[in-house]
Amino acid sequence: MYMPPEALKSSRYSFSSDIWSICIILYEMLKGFTPWRARSEEVLVSKLLNEPIGGLLEGIPYECREFLMKGLNKEVSERYKPEEIEGIIAEFRRIVADERKTARNSHLENIPVPTIQAQQAVFIKNSALDVAHQQQIVAIPRSPLSNPLR
Repeated sequence: MYMPPEALKSSRYSFSSDIWSICIILYEMLKGFTPWRARSEEVLVSKLLNEPIGGLLEGIPYECREFLMKGLNKEVSERYKPEEIEGIIAEFRRIVADERKTARNSHLENIPVPTIQAQQAVFIKNSALDVAHQQQIVAIPRSPLSNPLR
């Protein structure tokens, strides 16, 4: 479940809710499954609302663990703020730039670092396409660039 606790409690949806969902996706990318799992929606919601994330982070690299701990905090006020995320992205870009300078493998030098705006545009477009596809509202053709099989 990608829904943050505040959405399950019918609270206001915010930037912090998006951070929660992004952290769930990152967790799933690292572990291969979402942090809270159950056989029924009722049990899943209970786990999500009551089980802390801490023990579920075993085997995740330290740098990612810190990010997930804060991003999956059940208290909205304790999650990342927009300006903190901008700083993290800037730090990521700095690390990638440093890695390119010292890369031993020439294939690492050509890895593009997309702008935040480009990342957001692709995410929004793909999210809209996914929603339309799931709801079978309308067939929206994907561009050749968004197809990973081409």
